[in-house]
Amino acid sequence: MPFDIPAENKQHVNLSKRAWRVIEHDMVAFMGTDSPSLSGFLNRIITNFHENSNASINNKLDEEKLRLTDAFSGSAISRQIDTRNQSIIISIILARYKNDLYEKAISLPKGVGKKFRLNNENIELLTQEDFKESEIYGSLGMYLKVLFEDYARLSYAERESVYFVSIFETFKDAMNRKKCLAIKLKSGQRMVIRPYRCGVDLLGLRHYVIGYLKEADRDDSPIAIAYNDIDMIRVYSSASGFISEAEKSHLIDIIQSQSPAFFGKEPLLIEAILSEEGLSFFESRLENRPTLIGSQPGNIYRFSCSEEQAFVYFSSFGTEVEILRPSTLKKRLAQFHRRAAK
Repeated sequence: MPFDIPAENKQHVNLSKRAWRVIEHDMVAFMGTDSPSLSGFLNRIITNFHENSNASINNKLDEEKLRLTDAFSGSAISRQIDTRNQSIIISIILARYKNDLYEKAISLPKGVGKKFRLNNENIELLTQEDFKESEIYGSLGMYLKVLFEDYARLSYAERESVYFVSIFETFKDAMNRKKCLAIKLKSGQRMVIRPYRCGVDLLGLRHYVIGYLKEADRDDSPIAIAYNDIDMIRVYSSASGFISEAEKSHLIDIIQSQSPAFFGKEPLLIEAILSEEGLSFFESRLENRPTLIGSQPGNIYRFSCSEEQAFVYFSSFGTEVEILRPSTLKKRLAQFHRRAAK
């Protein structure tokens, strides 16, 4: 029997405070609006995550059964145990696995209740006869609680990949067809790129579409576009997405040495004096951190990165850093701090 859908499609869900904090953070980070829709966000998580979530116990049982069957197949133990007894052993293991998943699911703590409106796509999904989770959970609210709590336990990059799964699917389609991608950014800018790969930054925090930006009046340039900067993406069938081996090698060199947020920008030699507190900042603040290439007496440190990356990174150091070179960066940071002090 499928789940019962509440009146007016308004579903109550009770989540831990931690899960709500994660969801509220991701709504702003991923939806890119000052007034994100809770219903829109939660519906998208149901659509994109239900097949892979631990909440979908029947899917997990199917995966585990396939794994166990493959483990028996061709192994030495399969020659000692007949097929019937192998099936019995697998059934016993799956029964325990199912019970463990369920016990973990129902042990989740109570928290704060909120309501959201289910969309038609998810109503159709949750009321299908072959959607068997209702036999395990009984109520739709319990199933959704487990699904959303499972989502909230993922890392930031994993949650980003759940929310933006359509970007990755479109990227794979373009790669399979050897075509370009047409992208519209949330800023309104439009571009066409030859895609190379989807990947995360060096800290595993954010996903990017990486490739070459097609430009009419000059050579195509390397580019990395953050998932949450993308408003629209589609396969651009009229242009080839071919990337030569030399171009791939060039991209690999850049990926290994630069943060994708500043991808393709020319690295410079940055020299700065760091106080003891400034050095502590450098050791603990990992996002967008420049590559340290050396130091010399007087607490002078040398870094390799673009000026833009250095500006973003060192702007929070305040008086704990003194930029020596380049002079343009020194002036930019001085102007930034003067404006901040007003």
